[in-house]
Amino acid sequence: MRFDGQLYFANVSYFEDTVLGALADHPEARYFLVVGDGINQLDASGEEVIHHLATRLKENGVTLVFSGLKKQVLDVMRATGLFELITQANLFATEDLAIAAIYERLGETAKDDLFCALKPALA
Repeated sequence: MRFDGQLYFANVSYFEDTVLGALADHPEARYFLVVGDGINQLDASGEEVIHHLATRLKENGVTLVFSGLKKQVLDVMRATGLFELITQANLFATEDLAIAAIYERLGETAKDDLFCALKPALA
């Protein structure tokens, strides 16, 4: 899911509803990627919702992954402890790196998935 704009009190319920709706439509999902290059601010409400979502998803076997987060968003995450909850292993510079890591983690279960045919570069 791509999210653009501020993740703050006025739209956090939309963000949460969208994530939960997408997962309800795909109950077999084990990862949920938020492409966050367009998130330019994270306030306390946004942090609280992400914290709650990450915990809830983890309890249900789903890992929340982010890509492209700006420095100011990462700074808020570090200051609030959200960074430790999400972990560095689930934060990626680009969407492509995040997708590649997810497919690598899925291993054999994703080998025939044609959504993203990621193969090592030919030598």
